Amino acid sequence: TMSNTFSYYLIYFLIGFESHATEGSKQTSLYVRLTASLWLQTTILTAIITPWSDRLNDGSTGLLQSIYAIFVFEIIRGPVMQVVDIPGNFNRHFFAPRAPDQRRMNLCFQGTKYSLADRYKSMTNILFLTFYYSSIFPGGFLLSALALAIHYWADKFCILRSWTQIPSPGANIAKFSGYFLMAAILFFVVVSTYMFAGFPFDNACPLNSVASEEYVGDFIAYDLEGNEIDISVNDDDENYLFCQQDLFRQWKLPLPNSWYGLEDGEKWMTQDQEMVVFYCAMLSCGYVMYLLLISVSHFLYGFIKDIFTSTYEPDGEASTQGFSEVNGIKGYIPQAKIPGYPFPVLLCHTSGINKELIGWKSPRHSHKYYNVILDVPGLEKSELTQFAITKQWAPSKTHAPSEPAANFCMT
Repeated sequence: TMSNTFSYYLIYFLIGFESHATEGSKQTSLYVRLTASLWLQTTILTAIITPWSDRLNDGSTGLLQSIYAIFVFEIIRGPVMQVVDIPGNFNRHFFAPRAPDQRRMNLCFQGTKYSLADRYKSMTNILFLTFYYSSIFPGGFLLSALALAIHYWADKFCILRSWTQIPSPGANIAKFSGYFLMAAILFFVVVSTYMFAGFPFDNACPLNSVASEEYVGDFIAYDLEGNEIDISVNDDDENYLFCQQDLFRQWKLPLPNSWYGLEDGEKWMTQDQEMVVFYCAMLSCGYVMYLLLISVSHFLYGFIKDIFTSTYEPDGEASTQGFSEVNGIKGYIPQAKIPGYPFPVLLCHTSGINKELIGWKSPRHSHKYYNVILDVPGLEKSELTQFAITKQWAPSKTHAPSEPAANFCMT
């Protein structure tokens, strides 16, 4: 948890040094880094640091208990912290009544800022955790469905009730999440094959011989903590040898034991297990080939297409509805967001344009109050070269004049 929290703030800090043309590009970059970090620390490292023989251990140190704890943490911690909204409630109920003026009090009621990358990151991490351990923890599908449902309703409540409005990120992050979903399915088929090949996770291979008489009897052993363990060996018990069942750490493909030509004392798969491993391996191979084929064909198709054809393609369809007839439409009005102020400041003269195009309205002041052009007397009538010209062509039924209106804007 501490490692994930530290990585979270570190990634946010590093993203601040990147330059992005759009909010969607920034959110996509943040989503990629957060998701990769969370996959590595939450799921993959958990499997690496857990001993192979503890895969099916029911004890507190077993992998199953760790997976279950992660699911419970994802179900409870995130949604509860979102709904409780400690920073937002603290601003509204503690800082707001003590604000020295109205402006700073209004800032306490703006709501908590959220990131779309965080929301996609949480959803993708739950799916990846479910797919990765599905072969040994199939109950994860039920817990995953429960977690996603809780996250959905918690996010919906917070967006409508407590979170502030964020800039439109577009569809970039939604489209890019498909690549992570394909990667999660790849881990699903490959890791499941390794898990099936490593069953029963005890690193013990039968020798096809019974125990000798010198080992028959009742014995007492002690573990590393000094606890007594009763051991009983019968005369018909089979002999076992230590063998490494983790094929991944041996850099071997998850294939049946018979394919490697192993001797007695080196085999651990049953006949049915070898058949399951074979079909899973073929499925994994087919999916990997499919991904490679799709990737290569997509690259070659785009490369050849750019050489022989035009790359421009019109987006959308022509509509008979005019720009001014669209409800809630916003124009490109130069403005800047200044920390500590509830509304942006306008960087152009707005007398000749429709005020609805600005996209926001203060309940206390007009738009002139937030216009920095009017801070300098006489500047609105000047024609200095450091100001650009803004124009609007609008039908006569709108508030703006039907003729082009020239306005000076800061560049």
